Amino acid sequence: MTLAHPSTLTLPENAPSGPCEGQSALMNPDPANVLGVHRAVEVCLGCPVFVECLTWVMALKDDRDPGGVIAGLTEPERHERRLNAGRTCTACGEHRAADQFGFHDRETGRRRAICKPCTQAANLARYHAQRRAA
Repeated sequence: MTLAHPSTLTLPENAPSGPCEGQSALMNPDPANVLGVHRAVEVCLGCPVFVECLTWVMALKDDRDPGGVIAGLTEPERHERRLNAGRTCTACGEHRAADQFGFHDRETGRRRAICKPCTQAANLARYHAQRRAA
């Protein structure tokens, strides 16, 4: 199924068609046009491939997001969800909520790859190692 967005964006070919197919103007409203955004969201809410579409678009990185309304979310809403989504700590391997990771860069909202408990444990171990060495 090809979405009503740029031609490079497709769901798997065996996916059923959604009501947005061929509705590029409807699904890409001006963000300032609140009524247009609401109309696009309504199309998504009754869609038979809503879950597949949501899963697909949320798996994309922000720089690959096609824009417009997809799975009932605007591009800024998807960006916010990605920032607040949980992640897996590279130190302990546990999946944790986003607020369990410190900020790497507050301006962009990027978070560190290591969770706060692992960071605290590493800092404490480093402190004790330095005390023993002194």
